[in-house]
Amino acid sequence: SDPASLHRRARAVRNGIAASGEEGWGEVPMTASFGISPLDPPHDSLTDWRHRADLALHHARQQGPGGIHMLVNRPSLVRLRRGA
Repeated sequence: SDPASLHRRARAVRNGIAASGEEGWGEVPMTASFGISPLDPPHDSLTDWRHRADLALHHARQQGPGGIHMLVNRPSLVRLRRGA
């Protein structure tokens, strides 16, 4: 999947989690943060990929509740940050 598609999926999941906190539980806020790093086998080792995903999650959490951050290995791909 391309980076924009992955970011859209993360937003959809984040929004679904937030909405589920309003059903049946009253006003229980639920949030999730996502760190995304696409795997590019010719250029990535699994160790490098997991490390990049961990860094992306760290950045997402620093953004506050519901953060989404993507780190990619190749500079030709765009970095996407938290979206509305």
